[in-house]
Amino acid sequence: MPNTRRHSNDLNFKLKIVIEAEAVNNNREIAREYGIFESMVRRSEDDSQARFHGPLPTKRSRASSTVGRLEGAKI
Repeated sequence: MPNTRRHSNDLNFKLKIVIEAEAVNNNREIAREYGIFESMVRRSEDDSQARFHGPLPTKRSRASSTVGRLEGAKI
């Protein structure tokens, strides 16, 4: 990729990418066609999932909520 300035794409462009990526099922091909990185195609898919179907589940910490607190201490 050439060294270019960073910019954000509008929602219509991102949705078009997502629709084509789902139809073709090949993110690399779509990225080459539009001159963007493959990671942007994946990120656009994740963003559209969160926007229309709720946020994606996140990893939960295995640490308990009492880590770093003294047992029985009053705040």
